[in-house]
Amino acid sequence: MSSNPKPRRPLHKRKSTWIVSAVLLVFAGGLWFVRPQPPPPCRASGEVMKAIVYREHGSADVLHLENVGQCHPNDKQVLIKVHASSANPLDWHTMRGVPYVMRMGAGYGRPLDPRMGVDVAGEVVAVGKDVTRFKPGDEVYGVAPGAFAEYARASERRLALKPACSRPKARVLVGGGDPNDGRWIGAVARPAKALLLSPFVSTEMVMMLSDVNGKDLDVLSGLMLAGKVKPVIDRTYRLSEARDAIDYLEKGRARGKVVIVVDAGNPAGP
Repeated sequence: MSSNPKPRRPLHKRKSTWIVSAVLLVFAGGLWFVRPQPPPPCRASGEVMKAIVYREHGSADVLHLENVGQCHPNDKQVLIKVHASSANPLDWHTMRGVPYVMRMGAGYGRPLDPRMGVDVAGEVVAVGKDVTRFKPGDEVYGVAPGAFAEYARASERRLALKPACSRPKARVLVGGGDPNDGRWIGAVARPAKALLLSPFVSTEMVMMLSDVNGKDLDVLSGLMLAGKVKPVIDRTYRLSEARDAIDYLEKGRARGKVVIVVDAGNPAGP
């Protein structure tokens, strides 16, 4: 007695096909909503400055010191003459485009914004018409996209007046990641492993993301003036040595801030 096998349903009528198609559609829609955005428009001032730029993802070899156009600050921005910046894990993760989720902000193929650097310390040289907290001549620090440059624009709400700090004792926490931690989750790999182990150990593991704002920076300034926080500098590099600064940071050996000095008159070096 023979039995004929039950005929398989056409591919387009299978339930699994519709489920996979729905998942892909949702994923594609999500990518659309989180697609990288270009930097804010720049009102060119006609001046030229030196800046570190990158036009492709990769190692520190993609960083170049070039002459680029300087921009006027927008209405709620200030223009800063940069005295110093510092290299952060965020910088080299953005540069490399790993973990790949970083490209949702930086650009899936080529970077949409060629500027590098975030941390900034310097002097305000111009302010937008709606700025009320700062004036030209103020010494400030905070966050400014494109801080690896002679000049950078920053939102006034992400800046604070620079304190006249002494050097008291304090505790310092330095974070980082390794380029081999994983190409999809990168520096998140180590905290992820800790989270997986958390049910079996007594230490509580929490995640923290920083949202820098002027009010918090004012509190930090007060802590430094009170001697409760001490800025620790591991090494300093010149702007032209930004590649070396990023390379050193990627090795995971930094025990303090890796500073990039922009002022030509200031000394730099390991």
